Amino acid sequence: MMESKGIETASLRLTSPFGEFYNSINVLSIFIDLAIQNKTINVYGTGNRKQNFIYVGNIVECIKNSLNNRISGNYDLIAKESISMKSLAELIIKLTNSKSNIKVGLLEDQLENSVLPDFSLSRLAKELDYKEIYSLIDGLNRYIKWRKTK
Repeated sequence: MMESKGIETASLRLTSPFGEFYNSINVLSIFIDLAIQNKTINVYGTGNRKQNFIYVGNIVECIKNSLNNRISGNYDLIAKESISMKSLAELIIKLTNSKSNIKVGLLEDQLENSVLPDFSLSRLAKELDYKEIYSLIDGLNRYIKWRKTK
């Protein structure tokens, strides 16, 4: 609608954002808090469901870059790779040096058989020369450090 009036707009479609000052209760915050407390982490279903997490630092860099370039339209802003819930729990335990155990399958994962949306970084990469600055591990380390201070 705005583009039809000559106003350029860009919309970034995000997957699952996370980072410092993000207080929402989600799988990342739950797993991290349990790992910090050395408590058991329950992973629903088989633990194979994947999710794509985008660190806030990558979002900020993309926004800065888009402000310096003339882009218009809808763009997917996602991390390079998705991660399974079981692998996420294992990674968080490793990064927090936790003694937590993982229990898989105590509850059903109602989203386990859902299909991930068809997101693609190709348009951002092409039009903005976007590259992920912070890996999932980089972002998680920063987020874990912040959550430990809460």
